[in-house]
Amino acid sequence: ITADNMFMGGGQFYLGAVNSSTDDTWRMYGYSAGKFILESRESGTWTERFNIGTSGNATFAGTQVNIDGGGDGVNLKLMSYGFIGCTKAWHGAHIGFNSMVTTATNTTWEVANTHSTCGYADMRLLGYDQGIWFRAKDGSVTGGADITGTSDVVLQLKPTKEAIFAGTITGKTNASNT
Repeated sequence: ITADNMFMGGGQFYLGAVNSSTDDTWRMYGYSAGKFILESRESGTWTERFNIGTSGNATFAGTQVNIDGGGDGVNLKLMSYGFIGCTKAWHGAHIGFNSMVTTATNTTWEVANTHSTCGYADMRLLGYDQGIWFRAKDGSVTGGADITGTSDVVLQLKPTKEAIFAGTITGKTNASNT
């Protein structure tokens, strides 16, 4: 089957060409071992760029994965409660447990999941005059709750080399924390 820069042959689907020997094209296919493969052809050689194995694991061939939210913030969800994200404005990076970037806003964060005991914890890397913020809350939290300006700050490390602690600082004298 051939039409409009597409070609299908031998169980493989080609994009950008009407044959399998044109450079700067892509092909995708599955094979009997259960893998789905996406390859590109450059200088006469097909190179695997992405595959999904039978276990569901995805493998990228590059050294960087770019996720662009099209002007919104983005989140990469890890299991149910882990998040890595970036805000729309400031491009503030975020690593969180049960907290994530609110994607439809400029620079806000929210609780990811309603839970009666787990709370949330996160680290926000904001730059400018903000530095790195560590926030944490235990107990009950409600999914979707705005946690941008909460009083749950545990530590702020400012670019001026100032460290601002909240709460009690406890020193321990030995490895058993006594």
